[in-house]
Amino acid sequence: MLDTAAENLRILFDANVPQNTNVEVYYRIWDDDVDLTKLKWSDTGFSVTSKDPIDIFSEREINVTDTTDFKNIQLKIVMKSTNTVFIPKIKNLRVIAFS
Repeated sequence: MLDTAAENLRILFDANVPQNTNVEVYYRIWDDDVDLTKLKWSDTGFSVTSKDPIDIFSEREINVTDTTDFKNIQLKIVMKSTNTVFIPKIKNLRVIAFS
């Protein structure tokens, strides 16, 4: 929980996203007590435009702006692959909330 409400969000991570894989990032934000089972996930619109060679990580950045004020956040990162041999990988996740 944040001490001061924020309205913008920056999500940074290093990812290896090879061919035939994809990463989707969702978030949900709220200010006060809320029933999380009723709070819907919002899509960040993140899409990988260039695929990586195996085990080469690239920094990815997602900016979510002009949201309602929030003090709480949850992220959901969905990693997809059509081949179990080649999977996306993520490391060094950083989340920054600011006004």
